[in-house]
Amino acid sequence: MSNVGLIGASLKHSISKDLHMNAAGQFNLQLEYNLWEIESNIEKFIHKVRDSNILGFNITIPYKEKVISFLDELDPISEEIGSVNTVVNNNGKLIGYNTDLYGIQKSFELNNTNILDKKIFIIGSGGVAKTLIYYFIKNHAGQIIVVNRSASKFSSIKSFGNEIECLTFDDPKLSTVQLNADIIVNATPFGMKFSTLEGQLPPFNTSFNSNQLIFDLVYNPELTPLVLLANKMGSKTITGLGMLVYQAAKSFELWTNQFPNEEEMLIEGRKILSNNEGNF
Repeated sequence: MSNVGLIGASLKHSISKDLHMNAAGQFNLQLEYNLWEIESNIEKFIHKVRDSNILGFNITIPYKEKVISFLDELDPISEEIGSVNTVVNNNGKLIGYNTDLYGIQKSFELNNTNILDKKIFIIGSGGVAKTLIYYFIKNHAGQIIVVNRSASKFSSIKSFGNEIECLTFDDPKLSTVQLNADIIVNATPFGMKFSTLEGQLPPFNTSFNSNQLIFDLVYNPELTPLVLLANKMGSKTITGLGMLVYQAAKSFELWTNQFPNEEEMLIEGRKILSNNEGNF
């Protein structure tokens, strides 16, 4: 039996195992999806992968950027973005990919979202935030503003272009900027089940209008505090479950050369979340 899995610091919120086992079942593949919680040092784990039957692994918070220095090669997209969420073990050669981009792109496309010249407001500055910035730039968005708790990662964000504005949560103009945005994306764990931020909204003036689109990448629960509030205020919303499924399907294809039925995976994901059985 072949093995794949996920590495991250805390995985209690996740349903990725359920999604990938659903995908494997579609092709009657003997595949085991593992959950590898790693508190700090990922180098030891990656060294073991090279000489194992592990086909590859997914990566979540906080290792999407940190993992890069331990890999042998990056595909052009992940190298350009500077964030990896999928690794393929090719006979001991570890190759990094970014399937988050596919998940983001498909989520917007299925919601018929027009990106051209739109004002973008991204909450968070980690690996997936960098993927969002890359997507918005490639699709000719207008102003892009990134807000984060601290300014420590702003230098890497600025590598995409000095025109990207970076703000901290205590910036006095934050409220005005947020209210003028066309698309707001939460790329932080705020609201994530089983985390220290469960049930919490991002710390800014969460007032929205019907002209805004709110995309919360948190998927557990599917209806996060941010999505529920935005729905109440009449904003259009996209939940994070679709993005999770789409990037997972692409990762599964990289490992197995089989592309699963994404709709079946979505149904499975909603069932798991509705039963409150998510366990990454």
